[in-house]
Amino acid sequence: MDRIGADFDHSVNTMRQRLSGHVVPLQFPIGKEDNFIGCIDFIEEKAIIWLEETLGAKFETFDVAKLWDAAFVATRPDIAAALKASAIDEKFYKEHREKVIEYIAEHDDTLLEKFVGGQSFTVAELRASIRRSTIALKLIPVVAGSAFKNKGIQPMLDAVVDYLPSPIDVPPWKARQLMVMSRFCAVLLTISHSQRLLLNYVRSLRRAAHIRACLFGRARIGQLCFQFDEGHARTRWPLAAHACQQARRN
Repeated sequence: MDRIGADFDHSVNTMRQRLSGHVVPLQFPIGKEDNFIGCIDFIEEKAIIWLEETLGAKFETFDVAKLWDAAFVATRPDIAAALKASAIDEKFYKEHREKVIEYIAEHDDTLLEKFVGGQSFTVAELRASIRRSTIALKLIPVVAGSAFKNKGIQPMLDAVVDYLPSPIDVPPWKARQLMVMSRFCAVLLTISHSQRLLLNYVRSLRRAAHIRACLFGRARIGQLCFQFDEGHARTRWPLAAHACQQARRN
């Protein structure tokens, strides 16, 4: 959210158009571009402000109502500038939160009846509903943040735990279109670039891959590694069911 031209609403609308999914924003950024300092949490009705000097390691949390307190904002020029940059006021917040709660309730029969009856929801009820709808592929929860200064990392990790399925919540993967069952079998997780190498993170499901083995069509393995927090270690024979890193020159 700290990039030039970053627009949260536009990003959400673009995801809805291109992914053809029911995207629901659980937060709204406080500030934009250079003035991005935190987020408003629609679920807990809290404001989260990251301390600039800690590079995302520390943050403060308070009730969102303090953002509309002129006396409090007057003592925090960073918050005042961020609110002005993102054009957020109390009316904007209430309208957006009401839309988010309505959108969540529309995709969960458990909450829909209470919503129609004008009842309010607890935080636990909303989280449980979002999790059910996410696992059922009815909703795509979205949070805001910035990787450059690590703003938004903690709520994002909490969202992964709260809303995304665990291994016991979804059925196991099934291999399809296997021409020869004796071949090496793996699942491609993601692709990223590291210097001059194209890194393919794979999970080996069946048999081991030789360093010269053919993988993903005509692409050959150039180097096999186990990935760790502070680097990687080379290996020639990754064990089945272990995550390994396959790197080949781009």
